[in-house]
Amino acid sequence: MKNTLKKHREKLKMTQQEVVKRAGVSLRAYQNYEQQLRTPDVYQAKKIAKILKTDINKLFP
Repeated sequence: MKNTLKKHREKLKMTQQEVVKRAGVSLRAYQNYEQQLRTPDVYQAKKIAKILKTDINKLFP
């Protein structure tokens, strides 16, 4: 299962730093989400989806 966090973030021309600041997660946690080393909980996933202006199901199919 491939997430599309990086693709959506880059489409909006956002840096990882910008996303983590708005999402309230650590940079390392977000990097782990992008690299699929960890999966965010539902609350964080919804928050990140809102920041990236997309549906949670498109980020984590």
